[in-house]
Amino acid sequence: MWLLTSALLSLLCLLAVSEACYLGKHNAYNIGHNTDADNANGILWRRVRDPGSDGGESSVSTISNLFTVGDSNLKGGCASKLGVMDEWLKEAIQLHEAAKTAFANYKTNKALAVLVNQYFGVKFDVATDKDKQPTFSITDRKSRKMWNEVGDRISRVSQFLSGAGLVNPQKPGEAPRVFCSGDAAEYVDWGDVMKDKYGKDVVLERDENTREPTRYLTVREARPEMAASGKGSAFWLSAFNGYTYPWTLPSPYEKQICGPVKTITRYALTAGRFLPIFISEDVEWGDTNRHILFCPNAFNPGSPKEGDPHSYPSLAQAVSASNYPTGSKSANDVALDRILPVSATFYHELYHLTDDGETRDPFYQLESVLDAAQKQNEMLTINPETYVFFATAAYMNLNAPEGLDPVVYVGGVPMKVSGLPF
Repeated sequence: MWLLTSALLSLLCLLAVSEACYLGKHNAYNIGHNTDADNANGILWRRVRDPGSDGGESSVSTISNLFTVGDSNLKGGCASKLGVMDEWLKEAIQLHEAAKTAFANYKTNKALAVLVNQYFGVKFDVATDKDKQPTFSITDRKSRKMWNEVGDRISRVSQFLSGAGLVNPQKPGEAPRVFCSGDAAEYVDWGDVMKDKYGKDVVLERDENTREPTRYLTVREARPEMAASGKGSAFWLSAFNGYTYPWTLPSPYEKQICGPVKTITRYALTAGRFLPIFISEDVEWGDTNRHILFCPNAFNPGSPKEGDPHSYPSLAQAVSASNYPTGSKSANDVALDRILPVSATFYHELYHLTDDGETRDPFYQLESVLDAAQKQNEMLTINPETYVFFATAAYMNLNAPEGLDPVVYVGGVPMKVSGLPF
């Protein structure tokens, strides 16, 4: 018995790239049955109990089935983008099926075990049978904790994609809203007057005789901690007559929620309930569930050749016979971060949308994710981009074109599964 650890990962990287490594409704795949898969499915599906269904995502096929979209008159709305976004959804479901399969079937599949180890830092005990076939098991306490947390995050996305909504929604009965440009959000200064759910100014004091307003509630008074931090900006969204507070963009774009294409790297943002600290029985605040706003970069991300994130045309193209990596350092064998599809931004935001709290993005670059995995950094399990890398790598492994050897992404580059040293 031996342990799949960072020492082995170093060896795998050397085998994969020689001189360079990034170290620093049903299951869609025909994977053999194993007990750990049953346990994993218990984690993945415990929340989804639709009658006549096993909780899969096949029945949900359009963005409009999952989100509150609004009509063509909605500022910053997505009515004109639904065709593109429905394609994103289809690919997100494909990515998620691959992620679920890899998560649930690592025990007897060495390539999938390597992916779980590479991108989440889960360590395995590895035993070989008389035929020298490896079996992987998790015995390390920290690894087991991280594995369970990964399963929880995947299950939340599964629930949403199945049409069962968010876990513990902030506004029950309302589908999450989605926006497709910065036009949806209007910048407000910290000294501006707060508005209620009806779009009316919030009055704090009135003249005793005339009852005319003498003092209004400012945005700063409503959210003093945000104003004091200097890290966020306030925006008004007329779609639900409420506010959102994203991180401030660098100068000179502080008053924009998206910024211009290619100049600012914000592709999208997901925000949740940010109600004012100020409480009064006389004031009703505009409220909504966590929502997603896609910026122009999400629709026009650039080119993978230029290193632009989430810019590969499609999953289908990535696994076509002419583009699938050979695992032998050919021109086709691009790094994992160069084949993330345009739809990866949507998949990334699903993990923010379905999280149990406000999550940030502690690791975005591939090398930082791989390095964090070696160190078993627990922030990996709440980092959306980790799931994007993991799902894409799993999809590539599980969808090799007929006649080609499947590859596994080790250290961010592809190598043949047959080349794994166990």
